[in-house]
Amino acid sequence: MTSAAALLLSLATIDPTIVAVNTERARHGLKPFAQHTVLERSADRFAARLVRTNRFAHESRIRVPAGRFVRLGEVLAQGGRTFTPADAVRAWMSSPPHRRILLSRKFTHAGAGAAGSTIRVMHFGASSS
Repeated sequence: MTSAAALLLSLATIDPTIVAVNTERARHGLKPFAQHTVLERSADRFAARLVRTNRFAHESRIRVPAGRFVRLGEVLAQGGRTFTPADAVRAWMSSPPHRRILLSRKFTHAGAGAAGSTIRVMHFGASSS
């Protein structure tokens, strides 16, 4: 496999929400978040729980294995029937508290989750290793 083909394959597996966030980070001269499967599963589970319980609120604890991360963060977004990853990122970038998290140098990894087309969740972490 050529390096160009490997790059295209790796880009194809990156969640579109993370791609959109990393585009914003690049515009601000920041390093991209590395996609992390533990954070991805956590964000997906939380998005599904929000829909299942008909609640839209942050929890006090992001559920990931102990010791994996030294710092954790979360952003949530809710929209209409055609709420895309790009729509969520635009909403987060328009909100100063959410924008601070997306552009934070304190986090190095991210995972994105969604429930249906209306709920988007991102979990962020700073690796302990």
